[in-house]
Amino acid sequence: MVVSGEYMVALRFISGMTEPKVVILMFASGKFVCTGAKTEKEVYEADYKLKKILEENQLITYTAAK
Repeated sequence: MVVSGEYMVALRFISGMTEPKVVILMFASGKFVCTGAKTEKEVYEADYKLKKILEENQLITYTAAK
């Protein structure tokens, strides 16, 4: 499968993890896709690890809800 066009412009970040063994594709909208997980628990683990990495590198910010 070849990806081209708008999808390549929107894709901003690709991360491969070894534990759990997943690949995360993050888009400019902030949405992400987690592939390769065998269980729902692995998806949550990958989400937690990605959030931690983004926070440590100051790539994620939080704003107060109005």
